Amino acid sequence: MLFLRHLVDGDPISTYELGGKITIGRAKHNSINVNDATASGEHAVIEPEGEAYILRDLDSTNGVFVAGKKIETAELKSGDVITIGTHVFEVTDSPSVDLDKTAKIKKSWIPGVFFTEK
Repeated sequence: MLFLRHLVDGDPISTYELGGKITIGRAKHNSINVNDATASGEHAVIEPEGEAYILRDLDSTNGVFVAGKKIETAELKSGDVITIGTHVFEVTDSPSVDLDKTAKIKKSWIPGVFFTEK
C-alpha cells in the first residue's frame, strides 16, 4: 500500500491512502483540493492499475512534475516527489508522520492571526 503526503515547506500537513481514484486540483469537488492559482481545476488523477498506482496529468495548464520532470503519465513508487502548482506531495509506503517535524500552528497576540513554527 502506498500513501501520499502533502508537504508545506518540507513538513507533512496531511496524508492520503492510495486506493481508489484520487483527483487533485483547484476545484472543490476534487479528492485533494489545492487552493492554488497555478493549479488547474482538474489537474491530475491517481488511479490503481493492477498492483501499481498511475499518476496522469489531466491536460493541466502548468503540468505535473515527478522528481522535477514534467510527465503525462507516471507509475508511482515510494520516494517519488510530485509537484502540482506550488504544492508538493511525497509518495511513501508508510502512513506514519514524524510529529516532531510537522508544522506547529501558533496563535499570535494579534487577534485572528496565526503563524507556523518549525
